Amino acid sequence: MRICIEELGSKVWKYFDLPVSQSDLDKWIEDELNDIYKENKLGGIPEEFEVVDTEDIPFLGSFTSYQTYNKYFELLENEDEVLVEYAIENLGFSAEELVKDSSCLEDLTKITSNIEDYVDSIIEEGVLGEIPSNLVNYIDTAKFGRDLLIGGDVTEFSHKNTDYIIY
Repeated sequence: MRICIEELGSKVWKYFDLPVSQSDLDKWIEDELNDIYKENKLGGIPEEFEVVDTEDIPFLGSFTSYQTYNKYFELLENEDEVLVEYAIENLGFSAEELVKDSSCLEDLTKITSNIEDYVDSIIEEGVLGEIPSNLVNYIDTAKFGRDLLIGGDVTEFSHKNTDYIIY
């Protein structure tokens, strides 16, 4: 994951791999920006930075500090990326909210499955109780799965071409 940071006084920008440390910025200032400030007689020192572009980082935009991007990157390292995206897209959380408090993700469970396979697995595991084997074939897993989805008991969610059931 990369972000592009612009130094606002000089309008010079550079891409950095996340996480970006203060020493990364200090090195950039020392290696490139101080000379530009001197050559263009800008006065002062480079001190105002803004994230102006990202590579493959949804949900955070411009005018977000690089520190917030670092925290989001850390969130994705520590939490399940699928659940983070699900919470943003389906539960109404913002990336900034999740960076501050990701405890809502603890209540979510995800499995790689489609709804019919999920229903088959809960029947096999006995979640519905003891069902005689001669009656299992009469359970319409498609309709049962549809009812679980409509009732909000589970949600189908697709992430990077993989289907998940989240509950």
